[in-house]
Amino acid sequence: MHRYMDVTDVFGWAILSLHGYSMWVFCINPKNNKKAYEMARFVVIDDSSFQRRVVCKVVKSEGHILHEGQNGLEGLYRIATYWPDCVLVDLVMPKVDGFGVLEAMQKNNIKIPVVVITADVQDTTKQQCRELGAYAFINKPINETEVVDTIRKVLAETAGN
Repeated sequence: MHRYMDVTDVFGWAILSLHGYSMWVFCINPKNNKKAYEMARFVVIDDSSFQRRVVCKVVKSEGHILHEGQNGLEGLYRIATYWPDCVLVDLVMPKVDGFGVLEAMQKNNIKIPVVVITADVQDTTKQQCRELGAYAFINKPINETEVVDTIRKVLAETAGN
C-alpha cells in the first residue's frame, strides 16, 4: 500500500500514522497542496552488490524505505518480515533465483507487485515471469530514469491495493 501525507498547512514536524504505528516526519513543502512526504517500502533482491547499490540509490533518491537481500532466500525473508509495497528482483541468483521468489510469492498468495530486473530479454522468460505474477520488467544494464519511471508507475497503479 502506497503511503503518503498531503500537507497543506504544515511546516515542521508532524506525526504520520501507518497501520497502527506512528512516526515523526519533517514536512518541508507547506501550503502548496503537494505531497511533502511520500514513502513506500521496497525490497531489492540481487546477488550483485554493485547492481543492488545502483538500484537502492535510485529508490532512496525517491524518498522510499529499502530492505536488501543478497539472494532469493534472503529476499523472501525480507518480504515476509517487512511486507513491502514493491519488490525489485534479479532473476539469476544463488540459493533461490528470481523465478523461485516469484513462485514462492504466488504459492503463498502474496500479492505484492514485483519488478523483475534482468539482462535476459527473451519473450519466453518474460512470459514465464508474467505467469508467476511479475508486474513489470527493467532490463540490465540499469537505466536510472527507467527505474524511477517504473517504480512511480507501479506505486501509482497499485495504490490502495
